[in-house]
Amino acid sequence: MTKIAIISQPEQGVLIDIGGCDTVNEATQHLSSTFQVANQFWEDQPVDLNLGNLRLSRDEFAQILAILAERGVTARQYFATEDATREALRSHNVEPASH
Repeated sequence: MTKIAIISQPEQGVLIDIGGCDTVNEATQHLSSTFQVANQFWEDQPVDLNLGNLRLSRDEFAQILAILAERGVTARQYFATEDATREALRSHNVEPASH
């Protein structure tokens, strides 16, 4: 099973889907390695992030935000289906996007 998908959307930016990851640790490892490749590409690139069914706490979502910030990436939208994750996003003043 694919753990991470990167979908380029012409004129819309990039959708990064880490919903296939089983754990937060796996998701953060995949995100980190993704952003290390073609580092210049990610700077100022419009990005949407799909967390899928990942169940994240407030602190775990903070880890994902830190990885994005470290690479100069600001996600425009965060998609999440898990209620606990949606609450974690809100605790960081991020409103989950609707699918």
